[in-house]
Amino acid sequence: MLKKPTKHMHLEREKENNSDELLFLMRKKNRNTPIYIAIVLVIIVSAIAMAGVYLEYW
Repeated sequence: MLKKPTKHMHLEREKENNSDELLFLMRKKNRNTPIYIAIVLVIIVSAIAMAGVYLEYW
């Protein structure tokens, strides 16, 4: 069943376009998240290793 065109039809389309742009930005942000997590893990592991060397555990 088709909707009748109304005065506010362009507002609905505008909202849909904004939500599509928001989803695109969220996907782009989510694509970089694993990279940031990997970098943080490398930093943490290297800090633990350096602390072990400094305190002569290794």
